[in-house]
Amino acid sequence: QTQIGCITEVVEPVHITFNLEYVKNEFEKNPELKAIPIETEFGITGFIERDQIMRDQGVLDSLFHGNIKSFLKKPTITLNARENIEKALRNIYLSPEHQLDNIMIYHHGTYYGMLNTQKLMTHILKIRNNELNKAKEIQDCILGSKVLDSSSQGSGGHH
Repeated sequence: QTQIGCITEVVEPVHITFNLEYVKNEFEKNPELKAIPIETEFGITGFIERDQIMRDQGVLDSLFHGNIKSFLKKPTITLNARENIEKALRNIYLSPEHQLDNIMIYHHGTYYGMLNTQKLMTHILKIRNNELNKAKEIQDCILGSKVLDSSSQGSGGHH
């Protein structure tokens, strides 16, 4: 659960020759989908984000005339699926373009999937919360056993 690949969403790429209406339909079919990778004859070259397509009525009106290239975002950072989530988050925020919402994930140089940074942060917070709860349980257990030890030692000495 601490590697990027564990929380990466596998998203089928769309070829750059497809129209924007197809991309819009993919976003409508899957409300959780934040970005769709775009493929050319050279491989995955970028992605289109949900917000770019779904927020602008002007975009929706021109879907039949538009092409994917005009909405293609080039990845400014890519991550390896085996990378540690904490290290990945650090790399994202230290990158010159730290306002990233969606990141392309690769495994052994091959496209693996997409990761939304909000999902990454939520996952890290859940892990940290679980660790805090475990630490509290251990602390309660240790303190509880010390209380039991001191009370049993104290009562044992009076007889």
